[in-house]
Amino acid sequence: YPQDMRLEPDADEALNLTTVFTGDGATGEMQAEEIHSLLDAAGIYAVIVGTHALPNLPWEVRVAAERAADAQQLITDAQASGEKALAEEFPE
Repeated sequence: YPQDMRLEPDADEALNLTTVFTGDGATGEMQAEEIHSLLDAAGIYAVIVGTHALPNLPWEVRVAAERAADAQQLITDAQASGEKALAEEFPE
């Protein structure tokens, strides 16, 4: 690329996005939408990256780099509470 067209990280960390979720397969888009909603409810701005045109590519949820740790913790907590609820509903 010419010098002025190269993509470089922005000096403002709030504008740099970090991937906090990657999903693929038949449920990748649905999982990305659910995580996007979870983060939105917690006040963390997130974007979904994916395309229907190329279903072999994964779906990603990205957040500002400065909020990535908070987002990852929310996702982990939600997954753990979902597994706990499932175990209570259907004990072995």
